[in-house]
Amino acid sequence: MASILLVDDEPAFRDIFQRYLEFKGYTVVTAGNGAEALRVFETQSDPIRMVVLDLILPQEDSREIAAQMKMHNPGLPILYVSASRHHQVLDNGLLDARDVFLENPFSLIVLKQTVQRILDRNPS
Repeated sequence: MASILLVDDEPAFRDIFQRYLEFKGYTVVTAGNGAEALRVFETQSDPIRMVVLDLILPQEDSREIAAQMKMHNPGLPILYVSASRHHQVLDNGLLDARDVFLENPFSLIVLKQTVQRILDRNPS
């Protein structure tokens, strides 16, 4: 099944999301910050098919992290997650309306459905 890179600075969220997605059959690797995410992305033996990326990482620009990953894989799908409101994210220019975004809190079922929809649209 698909390899997913999950990037979140909150260990509890990382653990819950990873366990649930693995339970649903996905291979999940995690990172707690941008530097670690880029290192994992570049060294992972199985290609990363998508990234679940916390939009607000302390002292880091998630969009820049995504851009660096997309330099290696331009079609790489990114699912941004954040506790920020969707309209605030758009109004503040943090994301484009075309970006896929989940506003936390969201259910694990919604996470899985969104991941599956993204992967279905972006077959490897």
